[in-house]
Amino acid sequence: MLGMNKAKDAPSKLKIGGEIVKNLLSPELPAVAEFSTEKTMGHSGDRLAAAFNVSRREQDEFAIRSHTLASEAAKNGKFTDVVPVFLDGKKPKTIKEDNGIRVSTIENLSTLKPAFDPKDQLLLFPAYVILKLLDKAAHGVGVLSEAYKI
Repeated sequence: MLGMNKAKDAPSKLKIGGEIVKNLLSPELPAVAEFSTEKTMGHSGDRLAAAFNVSRREQDEFAIRSHTLASEAAKNGKFTDVVPVFLDGKKPKTIKEDNGIRVSTIENLSTLKPAFDPKDQLLLFPAYVILKLLDKAAHGVGVLSEAYKI
């Protein structure tokens, strides 16, 4: 508001007023970190992996098994509960299947860099694990809201 007082001409005042309106109408994004610890889910995963001596290779092997099983289940029609989602935009499309399944190899996964901050010095959690965790968390909210008619 102080800027409005300092603006000398109408275009300057409109520019400042537009910024104020834009800031009021912009959605406030939720914090990524947990409020009491200021750590993300990935940092917590890194710490748990270190505490229980789960190596990066073990995580990679688990991820490969998980994605392979998911791929087989999709091919065998086991994901009949997936609800199609319509995406509007320049190129509208409907997503009818899980597009996060990625069957890979240990060699490929071992080349991926860990996803989190080097200051913790752990960095065991690879990026592909985090993306699926976030995806499943968002899906869980949708399933709960559907089941409980929230």
